[in-house]
Formats: sequence, structure tokens, C-alpha cells
Amino acid sequence: MNVSKEDLLEEIRGAAKKVRTPHLTHKKFRELTGIPISKVHSYFDSWTAACIAADVQPGANSPENLTPNYSKGKEHALEQLKYVAQILDTNVVSKSDFDAHATEIRAATVQKLFKGWKNALEAADLQRHSNYRDPISLEELAIDYLSAVREIQAIPTVVQMTRRSERGKNTFTRKFGTYSEFKRQASEYLLSNAELSPDERKLLEIDLGAISRPHSENEFDSEDVPKPGYVYLFRSGKAHKIGLSKDLNRRERELKIQLPEKAIRIHVIKTDDMRGIERYWHNRFKHKRLNGEFFDLSSSDVAAFKRRKFM
Repeated sequence: MNVSKEDLLEEIRGAAKKVRTPHLTHKKFRELTGIPISKVHSYFDSWTAACIAADVQPGANSPENLTPNYSKGKEHALEQLKYVAQILDTNVVSKSDFDAHATEIRAATVQKLFKGWKNALEAADLQRHSNYRDPISLEELAIDYLSAVREIQAIPTVVQMTRRSERGKNTFTRKFGTYSEFKRQASEYLLSNAELSPDERKLLEIDLGAISRPHSENEFDSEDVPKPGYVYLFRSGKAHKIGLSKDLNRRERELKIQLPEKAIRIHVIKTDDMRGIERYWHNRFKHKRLNGEFFDLSSSDVAAFKRRKFM
């Protein structure tokens, strides 16, 4: 299918006019146009980026794009593996076979639980398929990762990574359980073995520190006790990000590395209850949510946020 970037944007705008919901998911876009997400990724690093370029509200996290998954832990995953092997009457189970017959969990989740499909099969006393290829070495993948870092001068997203590599997305995600785990291992390898410039070393060290922290930015020891800190508003491209942090300077450095477009600090609210105040702003602008903590805010929305110095 030969579609130019301009034609793609027109197709997105046309599809947005046909749906009755306030957002457009790439699943609905495919149904209406027949254009696969791989074509979108040939011009943009994400579905959200393509929609923003077309002035359309994306729906990456909308209900119709979320696949149910009912993992109850490793024992439950092993039960499902053995169940599929039993009904197929085989001791060789591929991920596609598993997804076709398992009723309560997906192969991708099993792989994450065991940090690899091979490990899950071994735990269930099952065997790999004869067509299974030996894994690509971490050294080879780390070199690909470093090449992408050097090209965009930032930490690449998984889409940016696969667009710049001959390998598929699954190599950087399912192989390691998550893309974050791949980045962690690749960064540790490069910091120990590769010849890096000071800027490259700084990029990898900051991102590695963010991945390795025991809690994510929005997770703290006690959900019931208010935590002092900051609720921030950053702009990246046409989108605005509302988040929280106890260390604003560190968080700003991370965002400038992690976001695909330049991160610009708009305003910061000092607070003695980060979670509560962040939740307030997320709820206030929920009808303008693009994806996760990203919002399509108007100038009056930004002005309302900026009026608050402390909450």
C-alpha cells in the first residue's frame, strides 16, 4: 500500500469525522481505512504523534484498544500452559498456539512473568518448537540501541528503536519481558563495554537510574499518607504532560531524554499532597486526555494551571 505522509494525515482526519467517539484509536482507523499501523510508523514514532500532527485526538488507552488479561501469577500461568499442551496433545507449545487456546491469559504476559517464553516452557516441563531460533546476543542488540541513541541524540522509544533497526519490535520487548528491561540490560552493557562520548554516557546513566529506581514516578511507600513535592506541567510538541515528582530537577532531566520532542517546563505547583493534586488536575482535564499523563490543553487550560502556586 503506497500512502504518502500527507495522504495518511488526510485519512486520519477523515476517519476521525466518521467515528462517534471523541477519540480515534488505531484499531478503528484500520477498520475504516485498511491502513496498517506499520504504515503509520513509517512516518511517525507513535499513533499519538500521527494524530497530533493531524489535529485529531488519539485513543491509545481507550477501552476498545485494551485486551482483557487475567493473570493470577506464575502458578496460574503454568496451569494454562499445561492445559493448552493437554488439549493439543503435545509437549511443544508455541506462543501462537497458546494464544489460540488459552482462555485466561496471553502468551506475552506469561513471557513477562518468567522473563522469557523459553523459561516458561521449561518451568512447565514443555519443549520449544523446532523452528525456534537461538536468541540474538545482547551485544548485537546493544550496538543497535547505541546507534539509535546516536542518531536521535536521545533515549529511543520502542517504535523509534524498531524503525532504526533491522529487527522486529518483539526482539526488544518480548525477548526481555519489557522494553524497559531491554534498555536496562543494553545500557549496563554499553556503560561497561562501549566507547561512549560524555553526552552518551550521561544519557544512558540518567535513563538507567530512572529504570532502576524501586518505585515509579507515581508510586510511593504509602498511598494513604500525603507526600510533599511538586505537580508539574510540561509541553512536548503539541501535547502537555501533567505529572508529579519529589525531585523536580531530576525529573526535568529525565523528561528531556525520554520524550520524543523537546520538553519545555510551563509551570510547577508546590504541594504537600502530590498524588491528590495531580489527581485533581487529571480529573479536571480528563475529557482532554490524549494518552496516560498527556493532555490536549488550550491556552485557557494552561492559564488556569499557572494561576496556582501552591495547593
